[in-house]
Amino acid sequence: AKLTTVLMTGTTALVRAISFKMQQNGVEYPGRDIGDWLRDADILHISNEVAFTPDCPSPNPNDSSLRFCSAVENIGLLDAIGADVIELSGNHVNDWGREALSYSLDLYRQRGWPVFAGGANLAAAQQPAILERGGQKFAFIGCNAPGPEFAWATPDEPGAAPCGDYGWLVDPIKQLKA
Repeated sequence: AKLTTVLMTGTTALVRAISFKMQQNGVEYPGRDIGDWLRDADILHISNEVAFTPDCPSPNPNDSSLRFCSAVENIGLLDAIGADVIELSGNHVNDWGREALSYSLDLYRQRGWPVFAGGANLAAAQQPAILERGGQKFAFIGCNAPGPEFAWATPDEPGAAPCGDYGWLVDPIKQLKA
């Protein structure tokens, strides 16, 4: 009764060729063969590297640009596979501007998905996400070490939590562990 399944994804970026395929085959296409397995997890973690925005151009599978955004309708995949917590440590979270990340944060909030390793400002980005399942608490905390600097949250603007010297992680981890 105390067993809880936590499934953690690798980086998710619903852009370029995969977004093009989603347009052709439906937004649930990438989860078609593994959706049941993902939904069976008690906690499904998604590391979403890219912000959603209504201004995202149609995907081009041959685009070699490294400036990414995801079409708003693509969040339907995360709905369909049963996402529970969203990691925002990716270095492309602000590629389409901080407004796109703010928009994405609103989408996550509307769905009740806690976020970690990124947020509306630096203080929010450094907050852990805490979930409870089966009488047990799970905490997620993280940061972005490589940058680029424009991906990082500032005291007043959204972004990923910069790792810095990692010292800011020590106290929250001790408190969460206690």
